[in-house]
Amino acid sequence: MKAFFTFCLFFFFVSLATFSQRWSAYPTPKIGDAKYLEYYKDSMILIQNDENLCFVSFDYGQTWQSAMNGFQSEDYPQFISLGKDYNFYAQIRDNVYKYSIQNNQWVWLFGGCNCCDTKIEIDKTGNIYTVCGLYAAPKFARINYRSKTNHTLNYIDKLILGNNVLIAYNQQKSEITFIDTLGLVDKPIQLVTNKNYLYYSDYYSNLYFYGNDHLFIYNLTSLQLDSVLFELPQRSVLRIFETVTHELLFSIGVFDELHSNFSSSDGGFTISKMDTVMNNGKLIKNIHFLSDDNYSISNNAYLFSFLGTKQIVSKFPGETVLPVAFIKSKSIDYYFYKNGMIFSKAINEVEPKLVSIENNFLFISLSKDRNGVVYLNNSTNKSFYYKLNDVTEWSKISQPKLNHLIIDYKVDDNGIVYAEDSTEIKYSSDLGKSWNHLMRISGESFIRNYSSVDSIIYILRGTQLSIVNLLNSTTQTQYVPGFIGVNNAHKMAFSRLEEGLLKRVSVYYILDSLTAQARYLSYAEIDDCKKIANSFWHTRSNGIYNYLDTLYYYSFSGLPKNNSEKIVVHDLEIDADGYLYTINDIGIFKNQYKLKGNSTTSVIEINDLTNLYPNPTNNILHLESKRKLKHIEIYSADIRLIQRTLVNSYQFSIDVSSLNSGTYLLKYILDSGELVTQKFLKY
Repeated sequence: MKAFFTFCLFFFFVSLATFSQRWSAYPTPKIGDAKYLEYYKDSMILIQNDENLCFVSFDYGQTWQSAMNGFQSEDYPQFISLGKDYNFYAQIRDNVYKYSIQNNQWVWLFGGCNCCDTKIEIDKTGNIYTVCGLYAAPKFARINYRSKTNHTLNYIDKLILGNNVLIAYNQQKSEITFIDTLGLVDKPIQLVTNKNYLYYSDYYSNLYFYGNDHLFIYNLTSLQLDSVLFELPQRSVLRIFETVTHELLFSIGVFDELHSNFSSSDGGFTISKMDTVMNNGKLIKNIHFLSDDNYSISNNAYLFSFLGTKQIVSKFPGETVLPVAFIKSKSIDYYFYKNGMIFSKAINEVEPKLVSIENNFLFISLSKDRNGVVYLNNSTNKSFYYKLNDVTEWSKISQPKLNHLIIDYKVDDNGIVYAEDSTEIKYSSDLGKSWNHLMRISGESFIRNYSSVDSIIYILRGTQLSIVNLLNSTTQTQYVPGFIGVNNAHKMAFSRLEEGLLKRVSVYYILDSLTAQARYLSYAEIDDCKKIANSFWHTRSNGIYNYLDTLYYYSFSGLPKNNSEKIVVHDLEIDADGYLYTINDIGIFKNQYKLKGNSTTSVIEINDLTNLYPNPTNNILHLESKRKLKHIEIYSADIRLIQRTLVNSYQFSIDVSSLNSGTYLLKYILDSGELVTQKFLKY
């Protein structure tokens, strides 16, 4: 046990094998996101997706058609606006276009708009306002803004257009000014400083700002400023929407996740929390209120429309939003997206379908156990669902009796389901038919990891690893800051931050038992390692490392490049036939060779790749490689970097005579980005 705490490490020979670098693209449903979305009289939607392409829909997003006619080739709008005249306008550099719904065509209006690098506003008569002048319809001759009282005109950060008023807002000076239809500007009015503008309501004639835990309300009729205490969480986002009955909806989110919804029926002076969550736990980006209490919500690549008792869920057109997780069951593929949507596609189906269970279509996790059972976690109704092989319907796991609200569900590789509240953890090994007490918990640290082997359960909570023996009901607690998992042989993987060449890196180790010495496994600039299929997997930008009985490497050589030249791996998957999939920021790819143990696996052993001699050595160490070496690194037995040398050659000699006697680790970084490690002895 003492050895575990002190991490008395020694290096062992890491036999690194490289799997033949053959990946094939796997069919992946791609969807888009909306930069701009607006309704036209409830019957039509026009969007601009994150590829800057425009589309229209007349059936709440169930079908989309392109709306790019009229633009020059490779041109795209910088901004799209819906005017008070109920026409759409687009800005491309210094040109302004108007959309013809009847012809699905953008019509050029005028050019030379040197202030069109910010969004324009359009009034009921079709006059176009920019931050430095207006263009009067129908000829669109420019009229510069002029002061009524010969005061200095300040820079305009934002134009706010109501039904009968145009307001220029300067955020730095916290001033507003009124502009009339002739371009005449009133004297500025000083407001509260360092406040963020949120919304303008025509019905209440109110401007809304936020800052210092207060909602500030400025009425344009009385020119009176009021404030209401309204505390928000740190780093939160606040959005305000107005219903057709002029009730204000306040949507608050942190890091794109919904924190809470509030409403006000008196213009914001009385704010109360809403019990209903209108968008399944995600921060509302846009909401459009239709007639008869119907509404549509857009958020992160989907459109959710409530039409009486009917609900329509639509995805946005495009190909930029890719899955962040993927599961391949016996007959169905599941694709999990960052926004919580999951699509499934059976082998005999052409198009993927959105997964919806009990009117819920957003989930926080997708997982699979070693028996192929698939699990979904829904945070809105605190429910955990599972689906057995060859079963078409989802089943809900019955909730255990706990003293407090359930915080979370999790499942491990062996299919043991865990439910936790703020004081207790219970587990079930029969899909919720019976629940048993596991352990009491206290404090604010959340559960990060569950693993089970035989009758022992490993629970990582913060930096504390609790090991519960179900046979004798004993619990051990150890300090393990980066526990990753334990395999069926009770070998554990963990990581810790250590000093690297230029910055701190995550170094990974293997423990054969809690009383054994830790053995070096690998390192990375980011901590991204997990246990899948009874072995440990470590992803890096150039490939995937797998530790079973030795270290295997799957290079990303040959995969398409992304904009950053570094592939970001979101997840890994292994199917029932033993094939490996990588889910990354350029798609899903399948390795064409089965995992270790299959006769079709192509493996290159390290001895076939490099020749290191003499080993042991007292002075000069020679290295010959069949692949070009980029640089080499020498590490001591306690994971300290001693030397890093640029090579860019197939052969290299290095003087190690100054090193103390002992065992060292030599790392070769190949020109392809692959990492090879080998031990040498200095006597």
